[in-house]
Amino acid sequence: ASNKAVVTTVSQTPGAIGYIGMGYLNKSVMAVTVDGVAATKETVLSKTYPIARPLYMYTNGEPQGVVKDFLDFVKSKEGQTLAESEGFIGLN
Repeated sequence: ASNKAVVTTVSQTPGAIGYIGMGYLNKSVMAVTVDGVAATKETVLSKTYPIARPLYMYTNGEPQGVVKDFLDFVKSKEGQTLAESEGFIGLN
């Protein structure tokens, strides 16, 4: 399922738990605290929050053209600022 589908299902099902990216948290769903550790940028980056995972982007060989342009943007300061403004955790 997509992150949006999980948010919809969890928000409409009492007691439900799902797995989504932090950028998808909103008023209808919240992150769970695990063993006393809250899901925050700091706990994810320090790897003390136990159920976080990285996002990988794969290409077929060295990226070229618009794919390279996109990946360069994602890794740029502007791209990282945009990702963090949407609730995601940027590159370290």
